[in-house]
Amino acid sequence: MTLKILYRKGLMKIAHCSIGVKIESFFKGSAQILNEETGRKYRSDMRTRLAVSNVVSVTELDDNNHFKSSLNSEDKIKIRFFHCSESTFSVIQTVCESFRNDERFDLLIVLFGNSPYGMIKQMQDLKFKYVEDYNYDLSKDCPDISVLYHLEIIYPPQLAQIREFSKYVALVPLGIGSIWFGDRTVKRMNLQRYNADMCCVGNLCYNRLIDAIGRDKIERISPAQFDLVYRKFNSPVFYPKGWEKLKGKKTIMLMTDHGIRMHGVSDEVTFDLYFKTIMDYCKRHQDMGFIFRLHPSLIHELVGTFWSIKDYEIFVDFCKNSPNIVWDTTSDYLIGLHIADACMVDVNCSLIYFVLAANKPIGIPLRYDMDVEVNNPELVEKYYKLNSDEKVVEFFEMVRSSEDPKQSDRQQLFDKYIETFDGKNGYRIYNIMINRYMKLSLSPFNSTKYRK
Repeated sequence: MTLKILYRKGLMKIAHCSIGVKIESFFKGSAQILNEETGRKYRSDMRTRLAVSNVVSVTELDDNNHFKSSLNSEDKIKIRFFHCSESTFSVIQTVCESFRNDERFDLLIVLFGNSPYGMIKQMQDLKFKYVEDYNYDLSKDCPDISVLYHLEIIYPPQLAQIREFSKYVALVPLGIGSIWFGDRTVKRMNLQRYNADMCCVGNLCYNRLIDAIGRDKIERISPAQFDLVYRKFNSPVFYPKGWEKLKGKKTIMLMTDHGIRMHGVSDEVTFDLYFKTIMDYCKRHQDMGFIFRLHPSLIHELVGTFWSIKDYEIFVDFCKNSPNIVWDTTSDYLIGLHIADACMVDVNCSLIYFVLAANKPIGIPLRYDMDVEVNNPELVEKYYKLNSDEKVVEFFEMVRSSEDPKQSDRQQLFDKYIETFDGKNGYRIYNIMINRYMKLSLSPFNSTKYRK
């Protein structure tokens, strides 16, 4: 079966869902079409032209936690975290909090990426000092410690020199530091490219990453994301505005991966296969609640290929106006997970590891129209595998009936792969980083710049 036929099958499933109009148009924007290189230059130029710092002195922004004039203070250890997406800050948030609470350190979050506005609000809400990448010069700052966490994206060109201009480089990897993504992903990420001094990984993939990282550099520790899960699940349930309709209903949260593109579909995403089945069930069972949290990249993939902007708006409005569906665009997926009684997560999404701590039924939708490479079969085997429309409906009915026959299986996984769940993993990573840095600082700095 060709990819084109697969796509047509997926498109038919989406198109025939009766939520408004049939999906048949493609997005046609009036903006200039940019390739990757010209797109980066365009965004860089626009940020430079529109930079607030061009018209307002940075020293006037101190109260809002912007880049302060005291950046180059010689009496503090400069630590820089390079942050690229609002939705992934959970990887480093509690680590950053620990450094912020230590007066020996000058903490700064460097923001980069195509959509900085959500990150800016996030930094302001969390009261972190930050600077956008266009207003930051690594070669002039010369951090004592630089921390990277999203290793699969293309960093700004200046970060290619992070080893040269940093005394110490630490990796706290998103995804690969938590679950196994396969040899191809590890090779693509090239964990050696930054010549980092340390790399934190979780128990689930520690043994498989020793060679890729180096035994003297690898640190086995539970990911800091679990700290936020711990906090959330030890606090009262919060219903954002518009979510009150879920109260008193058995609720299922759907969290997707991405990979639906014009030229082919990934075996890791299933939204096209089960979209109509899920929507039909939602409409028939309004006593059940549903939270839709699509990966931002999946939304970008759908809008412009198989959905027009109008299709997207119709679907979002449908969810908002329905008596039992929430369209989740909050910055924190844990809000929905805390409310939900169960969740569905695509098979190779890193969330399949973190939802384990929620102690709720976990459904793993699988493609039935192609072979699926499962990177973490031990997890998937002890979750609920949903490889047909009938299995999806059975999972919904199971949750509706308050059943969970695999609860003990998940507890075994929790005990085996989550070493510490007490809200203090970020603090542990902070301590490891400090101890390693202090040992290194007693010897010549491990940096080209400082060897000269």
